[in-house]
Amino acid sequence: MKIEKWDITVDAIGLLCPLPVLKLRKCLAALGPGQRVCLLADDPAAAIDVPHFCHETGHSFLGQDTHPDATAYFVEKRENASAKCVSYNAENDDTKSSQDKASL
Repeated sequence: MKIEKWDITVDAIGLLCPLPVLKLRKCLAALGPGQRVCLLADDPAAAIDVPHFCHETGHSFLGQDTHPDATAYFVEKRENASAKCVSYNAENDDTKSSQDKASL
């Protein structure tokens, strides 16, 4: 895929999961709707993490270009996108038995 226009480049080369996505999230928070980011990363996990992050938060994953030293991931900020954050509370987890909860 060839994306020819983006507003900012985020260099995450040399960073491992979850840092490329965290840098992307921070960058997107500062941008306006419709602006595009090119994230450069060489962590193989980013191929899974970036599209998943976009799906979970509502941003548009536009595609990726693979190069010898890194992959460029293209993301467009969506107007109503949000950084969903899930909080885990073992006391309210109905999937665990009372005995399991007591051991936490």
